[in-house]
Amino acid sequence: MSEDWIEEYEALDKEIITIGERSRERHREIFLRGVDHPVLIEALENVLAYWRYNVRAALTQFSYEAVGGRGPVPSVFTEFCSVAGAGVGIHDDIIDRTFQKRGRKTIPALYGLPVA
Repeated sequence: MSEDWIEEYEALDKEIITIGERSRERHREIFLRGVDHPVLIEALENVLAYWRYNVRAALTQFSYEAVGGRGPVPSVFTEFCSVAGAGVGIHDDIIDRTFQKRGRKTIPALYGLPVA
């Protein structure tokens, strides 16, 4: 049995992490643009610290390439997918009254429902 898959897996894992890190910094710029309320800034920073989901950004990039895209996917699209994903997660926590996930307090638990 060939061990080539291990090298391929490690290369893919590294690429997923790289794409995720590149997207996260751009997300920070978008999330905080025009925000000047200290509690809201803190809540958004908390979302960014928690929302380290590299796979979403990588799947967006891989899908773009699969349909013929070249180079990095246009950043506005990856940001939309990630910000929408974070928003859906927070919305779900509000609707379900979820105040803890994976051992961490959710945004509604930390800041209350009006801020969330």
